[in-house]
Amino acid sequence: MPRISLTECLRRVVPVAAVSFALGLSACSPSAQQSEIRIGINAWPGYELVHLAAVKGFFGEEGLNVRLVEFDSLADAGRSYRVGQIDGLATTMVEVIMIRDDSERDLRVTRIFDVSDGADVIIAPRSIGSMADLRGLPIGVELQSLGTFMLGRALELNGMQFSDVKPVSSDQTTMEEILRAGDLSAVVTYPPVAVKLLENPNFHAIFSSAQIPGEVVDVLALDSSLLRGVRPPAAAINRALDKAWAYYLANKEESIRIMAAREGITPAEFAETLSGGIHLYSPAESAAFFESGGNLQAIAETTAKYLRLMNVISNKSGVTDCSP
Repeated sequence: MPRISLTECLRRVVPVAAVSFALGLSACSPSAQQSEIRIGINAWPGYELVHLAAVKGFFGEEGLNVRLVEFDSLADAGRSYRVGQIDGLATTMVEVIMIRDDSERDLRVTRIFDVSDGADVIIAPRSIGSMADLRGLPIGVELQSLGTFMLGRALELNGMQFSDVKPVSSDQTTMEEILRAGDLSAVVTYPPVAVKLLENPNFHAIFSSAQIPGEVVDVLALDSSLLRGVRPPAAAINRALDKAWAYYLANKEESIRIMAAREGITPAEFAETLSGGIHLYSPAESAAFFESGGNLQAIAETTAKYLRLMNVISNKSGVTDCSP
């Protein structure tokens, strides 16, 4: 069978949901505060440290005017960064590499939030027992995003390729409804959507990030312009996040309640997700990735290798040079 590239496969994709848009960003006027730093964030438990820092005023304590801009998906946040509507985003290494490949902006990783150890999943009805059962069937996925990476790795590890299934463009806000309606045979998703779906005994996970350990890494990535100056904003942002981490450790019950509320799940569900599928990194653990001999470069290179094999990114040089 001839190998079909992802690019060719995507031409056959049938959209099932309209792409969501950033909350009023296009209406921002040139007179908006020049010192405002806009950071994109979507629903994912590992990113909630940023929300906690905002709620508790830690950005303000560091002299920052940070505005969190909420998105429905990683892909939406990435598009907003590409066109200059935000200054950085909580995202995955997959998005960082994709953006560095196709954008003129210089996105840099400044913090490692977590590694997904089972929280990112492909969920299907019980009648679907394995990835092989999805041959020729529609799968809901956020295209040109982490979802593409997850689906590609799952297919590869099961001796399949993109042409063996029917990727259907979808975002996290619609996946649950469409899967329940039977219009999709599986979805590539993550908490909080995954939490709700897996509470239903009719669904189960047939693949998870636990099967590709260390490959799905969540980060804070900022435009390189925030790394410059006598008092670079990126350093102040990290200090605010360090404060949020310390607050979380000292006030776990309250912190989890705050973070779970933005995710739209219960504190118990949030805590279970952290304990069962996500490994959060402490400030010290995050810093170790950036030290000489740290793993940041290796993660970037591994991510880029798989994305090239999937024909998602080009052979452009410098895409893995994403350290501060």
